[in-house]
Amino acid sequence: MKKPLSYRLFLVTYFLLLASLTIPVFAAFATKPMSVQEKLAFLETSSGGKLGLAAINTDN
Repeated sequence: MKKPLSYRLFLVTYFLLLASLTIPVFAAFATKPMSVQEKLAFLETSSGGKLGLAAINTDN
C-alpha cells in the first residue's frame, strides 16, 4: 500500500528539522576540554592577579 504524499512530506520535514536542531548541540559538546594549566591561566587572568598554590606532603 502506498503512503500519501503528505505523510511522506511530513516524515521528511520532521527528520530534517530534528537533524538541524541536534547537530549544533552535538557540535557544541565536541570542543576540546581545557587542561588544568589552561583553567588556572584563565582563572588567573580573570581575577586580575597572580594565584598562589601550596602543597604539603603529608606522606612521611
